[in-house]
Formats: sequence, C-alpha cells, structure tokens
Amino acid sequence: ITGNVKESFIPFMMQRRQEKAKQKEMEEAKKKDIFIPPPHLAMEQSALGESESVFDDYFELTNQFAKVSIFATAFPFGSVLAAMNNHLEIYSDTFKRCRLLKRPLPHRALTIGSWLHAFDFISVLAVISNLMILSLTGKYMVQVLGDVNIATEFFVMVGIEHLMFIVRVFMRFLIPHVPNEIAQIRAKEKYEASKSK
Repeated sequence: ITGNVKESFIPFMMQRRQEKAKQKEMEEAKKKDIFIPPPHLAMEQSALGESESVFDDYFELTNQFAKVSIFATAFPFGSVLAAMNNHLEIYSDTFKRCRLLKRPLPHRALTIGSWLHAFDFISVLAVISNLMILSLTGKYMVQVLGDVNIATEFFVMVGIEHLMFIVRVFMRFLIPHVPNEIAQIRAKEKYEASKSK
C-alpha cells in the first residue's frame, strides 16, 4: 500500500497542485485582459513525468514471488495478501502510466528475459525451503513414518524433493513455453512477411 501511495497518489497530488497553479495564473491573466490560449493536448502530455522502465515492476514482482513461495508453509495467508496487493497494483500502475507519465517508447521482446531464470531459481528454492520447514518444524514425518531417527526423516525429505523436481521437469515438457494460438499467429505473420518480400 505504501508503494502505491508513493508511486501514484503523491505524484497525482503534485500534478493537481500544478494544474491549480496554472488555472489560477490563467484566471489572473483573464482579469488583466491578457489572452492565454488553452494548452494543446500534446503540450499537456509533454509536461507529464518521464516514463519508468519496467525493471522496477519486474523486481517488485520477483521479490513478492520469492517471499510468498519460499515461506508458503510458514505464512500461508501471504498468498492471499499478495493477490489482493496485485489486484490493487494493477489499478495503481494503470492510473500511473495513463495519467501521470509520458508514453514509453515500445521495445520488442519475445520473453521476459533473465527474469524467467530468476523465477525458475526461486521456484526450485521454494520447493527445498518448504520441505525443509515441514520436515524440521512439524511432526508430519513422525505421523507418517512413525518413530524414526533424523537421518531417515532427512532422506525421506530428499526423496520427496527429488520426486517434486521430476514432476516439475515433466510438466515443463508437457506445457509449451508459447501457447499454440500464439505460435500459430507468429507463424502466420512470418509467412505473410516472407510472402510480401
């Protein structure tokens, strides 16, 4: 919430203050019979703040994903809070990018780049940390296996971890990186581009 206030509310209030000052200046000029033409839309947009890079947004999402997934067993309600925050963040960022900042220059990108590797690493770390938290703090292994020593608990945990990684790799091969509809659209665009040459 504090991030949304800092990113959107404070710049919005500063912009409103500047607009009121300009309006007051125009009213004073009107009283003195000085004609000031109303600002053109392009001039209003050029006065907006510079567009930000998406690095900060990706970093914020990666940080949130790490906290929610790595400590999911310690604080399960965190995912609900993260979903509520993301819902609010959608509207906050939309308002900020549409009303407070200049339009950014578009850059073509096929993927999210190195952020994908960061999310991949965090998901692996999340599996390990959640299984460690469950096996070391809870009495789940004792309930399932009975009274066993710590070495047996550790090897069972490592076995479950490896099983989850095998499922993860299997799911990666099962689910394509690019949905079929998008792949077909890209192939069609590529074909049409080669045909027009």
